Amino acid sequence: VEFGAGSVRDDVVMNTAPGAFGRTPLFADVRVRQAVAYALNREVLAKIWQGVSPVQDGWLPPSHWANDPAGVTHYGYDPDRAAALLDEAGWVDQDGDGIREYHGEGGEYACQRGSWDISEGTPLAPVLIYPSDSLRQQIAESVRVDLARVGISVQSQAVDMAQIFA
Repeated sequence: VEFGAGSVRDDVVMNTAPGAFGRTPLFADVRVRQAVAYALNREVLAKIWQGVSPVQDGWLPPSHWANDPAGVTHYGYDPDRAAALLDEAGWVDQDGDGIREYHGEGGEYACQRGSWDISEGTPLAPVLIYPSDSLRQQIAESVRVDLARVGISVQSQAVDMAQIFA
């Protein structure tokens, strides 16, 4: 599928830093972000969103002059690899409830913003905020199901579009 000017796309933005609202930096470790990329079945998401496939890797369409396919990491659907990355990053389900908890040591941000830390035993349970329409509700449910397979408990929260852009 070729995407041109005016194509519509949705992005998943992951919080990597604690904010003014006391957010836990669940995605500070690059391996967690990579795990999410491997855990999401983007072919299914693309079919829900547009009824088309294949999924485009990155923001630039394949025909764009600046698109360098060799320089883009391709994250195919691979829940086993996602689970292994989460294990490496210290997210392990030690209590057997199906939700991973943090048992790591924190780390340093790659972008030189300092260090990050997550409290021992914090569940990997991010909140997915999405515009409140039926299409995005279907997408949010697909994301929830995919991430649950690897031990991430996604809580979905529909928000009115006007509120999101306010």
